Order: sequence, then structure tokens, then C-alpha cells
Amino acid sequence: MRVLLQSMKNATNVVEKNCGALYWLAHGYKNVNTPSPWSEHFQNIVESLLNIIRREDAGSSRLRTAAYDTLNEVVRCSNDEVAKIVFDLLEVVINELKSTLEVRILSSDTRERSITNYKAFFAVAYNATVHEEAMLAIGALAHASGPNFAKYMQNIYTHLEVGLQNFEEYPVCAVTVGVVGDICRALEDKVLSYSDEIMTQLLNDLSNN
Repeated sequence: MRVLLQSMKNATNVVEKNCGALYWLAHGYKNVNTPSPWSEHFQNIVESLLNIIRREDAGSSRLRTAAYDTLNEVVRCSNDEVAKIVFDLLEVVINELKSTLEVRILSSDTRERSITNYKAFFAVAYNATVHEEAMLAIGALAHASGPNFAKYMQNIYTHLEVGLQNFEEYPVCAVTVGVVGDICRALEDKVLSYSDEIMTQLLNDLSNN
């Protein structure tokens, strides 16, 4: 593992292949019971992938996309041994994704892949606090992308619905209601196709007050 991570500083074509190797290594540890030998390397792996994402030459090839794909799989295949690291990582990745959305020189394919990879963090929402942070991130991303956020709604709406239905965890539900407002302001009339479902969920929340 040490050799693999050290090689992540090489030329882009080499690093892209290394990301693929790391992707499948993570996948191989997906169903390993705790304690997992993968967990002791988790912090270094995440830091290495974030450094790749920030490389100046990452946008000139598929390297940044490969790094996001690998980060997605690494987080998705993690377990509760690294829950604290995932929680700390959440804010970092949110900022990386917001930056990717806001930088116009990046390709639309990279921006779309970046926000798609953001969904990985819902898979590791170990508790209400992490889910609450994820909801706040969606609101921030909606604000950053404006009306263009519409093309992500089909995937994101499922998570919004879960948050709205979670009336037993008041902070999560309340934050989700606020995020729905953020999304409505960002999408304007493009949110109409979801308005019936959203209103139904809001009425259910009121009835369970």
C-alpha cells in the first residue's frame, strides 16, 4: 500500500492507472468484517486522493474524474471503524465539489461527475449528524449551481425525501425543510415537477409535529 500511495505523485497516465488499482482494492474490502486491515490505511488513502484532485494538471486529462471515482468507492466500501474520518472528510469534499462547480474552465463532464460522486457520502451517513451535514451541503451545491441543479434533482430527491420523512430526528427534518427552500430558490419554476411530492411530505411532517 505504501508503494502504491507513493506512486500517486507520478505522471498523470500512471496515477490514473493507480487510481483504478486502488478502486478495486477498496471494492475487495467491501464486505470484510471489523477490524479491517483496510481501515488503518484509510486516512492516507483519502489524503492521497484529495491531493490528486487538487493537482494543477488533473483537469487536463481524466485524472480528476478517476480520483473522484476512486474516492467514491473508498468511502462507499468503508465501515464504522473510520466513521470519524468520514465525518471530518465531508466538509473537505463539499468544498472541493463546490469549487469544481464554480470553476468555469472545467468540462461539464467533470462537474457532473463530481456532484454525482458526492452521493457516496450518503452511503456512509452513520448517524443523524452526518446526514444533517449532507443536507446542508446539498443546499450549498444548489445555491452554487443555480437552475443547472435541475439535472441532479432526480438523484438528489430520494435523499431529500428521506430527510423530510425523518421527523423523529427533528434537526435532520428541519434542516431538510430549509434545504428544500434553497433548492426551490435555485430552480425556480423547474421545481414544479416535484412540488406535489414535496408538499405531501411537508404536510405529513406537520401532522407528525
